[in-house]
Amino acid sequence: MGFLLNVTKTGISGFTFAREEVAFYMFIFEEAVQTLGMSCYLLTNAGQYQEAAEVAQYMLDEYVNPMIAFCDPSVGGEELAIGILAWPMNTAFLAFFMATKKNLEYYIQQAYIPV
Repeated sequence: MGFLLNVTKTGISGFTFAREEVAFYMFIFEEAVQTLGMSCYLLTNAGQYQEAAEVAQYMLDEYVNPMIAFCDPSVGGEELAIGILAWPMNTAFLAFFMATKKNLEYYIQQAYIPV
């Protein structure tokens, strides 16, 4: 019985470690997105709308859309949605990345509206 208990504890410990690592991975991406988002904000305040749109498109392509696929199996498919291991944290990060996507689309749209 002791052996089975040790195997179970090891399995749970390994799964918990994986969940923590996945959540931390999503957190680091969220921090990167916030940093780049500040660039969009500052560029817009400086009247550099085209540059803000370029940063926003870069963020969408390299960070936000991949993380949406990472967090949500209905978007990225089962093979990409590793973030689901950290449920329910993946749903919180998904909400952040979806809101950021809307915000970035605004920056892109703003570059093409005459001021």
